[in-house]
This record gives sequence, structure tokens and C-alpha cells, in this order.
Amino acid sequence: MSWKDIVNKAECRVSVCNATACGHNINLKCSLPEVTISENGSCLMYTLNPLSRALPDAKYVSNFPKPKQSLIDRATRNLNEEKRNR
Repeated sequence: MSWKDIVNKAECRVSVCNATACGHNINLKCSLPEVTISENGSCLMYTLNPLSRALPDAKYVSNFPKPKQSLIDRATRNLNEEKRNR
């Protein structure tokens, strides 16, 4: 596999998130360091901002409000990695 093949597979396009009711999306600028997107393009990191008067943004919600097991697993891996690096 050439470098060009790797770059083509890793290509990612990012756009402004319009999920104004999301707790992470302050002033249309997501505050998360990384985001997980489902196969259908929904944000799996979406959490309803309790201070928001807006309704949940259905386009960005996937199985809201249940947390995804993959999110919990990733958080656990990140925590364990941080502990190892100390």
C-alpha cells in the first residue's frame, strides 16, 4: 500500500456542527477533542445541554439518550492509557 492510498483512505471532511442543543457545541464550535460519527453520519457524542431551551437536534442524535457502549469502552481505554503514562 502506497502513501497515497493511505491518505485517500484517511481523508476526512469536517463541517460546522449545527446541533445547537448539544452540550458540547458552544457557539457552533464543538469543544470535544475528537468526535465519533455513526455509519449514517450522526454524532455519537451528542449530549443534550440541560440549559438549552432548544429541542434535541434529531439529525445529530443516535439512540438518544442511551450512552453507547463504544463510548464507554473508549473512555475506559483512554483512562487506562493515561494511568500507564504517569
